[in-house]
Amino acid sequence: MNYIEQLNHFYDLLQCNYISNNAQLLYHTLLMINNKCSWIEWFQRTNISLCGLLGISENTLKKARNELKQYNLIDFQQATKKGQITKYKIIKVSKCKVENDTNTDTNADTNPDTNTDTNTDDIDKQKPKQKLNKENKKESRKETYENIVDYLNEKAGTNYKSTTKGTQEKINARLNEGFNLDDFKVVINKKCDTWLKDAKMCKYLRPETLFGNKFESYLNEVTKGSNNNDIPDWVSDWANGKE
Repeated sequence: MNYIEQLNHFYDLLQCNYISNNAQLLYHTLLMINNKCSWIEWFQRTNISLCGLLGISENTLKKARNELKQYNLIDFQQATKKGQITKYKIIKVSKCKVENDTNTDTNADTNPDTNTDTNTDDIDKQKPKQKLNKENKKESRKETYENIVDYLNEKAGTNYKSTTKGTQEKINARLNEGFNLDDFKVVINKKCDTWLKDAKMCKYLRPETLFGNKFESYLNEVTKGSNNNDIPDWVSDWANGKE
C-alpha cells in the first residue's frame, strides 16, 4: 500500500464531498496506525484507545467510522462480545482506478461532445449533492453539540442534553463568531476550576451561562495561578496593599 496514494485519493475525495472533521481525523489516525503495523490487511484497536487519541466520545467515534465506510475508505468488523476488539481495514486505492480517473479527465478535455454531456450530467447531479452536503454539515454540527455538552457534563457532573434548542442556539452563535471546540473546552475547564466548589456559583455551570455573550471574556480570563506560579500568595497580597 502506498501512503501518498492513499492520502492523495482522500484529498481528491474531499474536493467534491463533505467529510466531517472527526471522520477526517479518524482516517489519518487509522492510516498512521496501519503504517506502523506494516500495512497488514486487518489491524485491531479498542474504542477506548481511539477515543483517547482523538479526544472524542465513543458515539462520535462510531459515527465517524460509519461515515468513512460509506465513502469506501475503510472497512471494520465491530466487536460483538465483551473482551473483543474492533478490527479495521484500510481500503486500498487500486492503480487501475487512478488510471481510469486520469483517462476520464483527459478524454473530457479533448472531446467537446464529452464535455457537453458531462456538464449536463453535473448540473443534473448538483441538487442531490448539495442536499447531501447540507445533511452532512447538519450531522457535523450535531456531533459538535454532543462533544461540547458531553465534555461539560463530564467536567461539571451535570446531565445537560445536546438536543436542547436553547443550548444549540448558544453554541451556534459562538461557532459563527469563529470559536471552535477547543475554545469551548477551555471555557468549561476555567469555570469549573473557579465555580465547581463554590456553593453560590456552581449553579451557573450551565450552557446558557457558559456559552452566552460573556463567552469570549471567560475564554480570555486569567485564572488564579496561571501566571507568577512561583510567587507566594502573601507576596501578591502585599503588593496589592493587603495585610
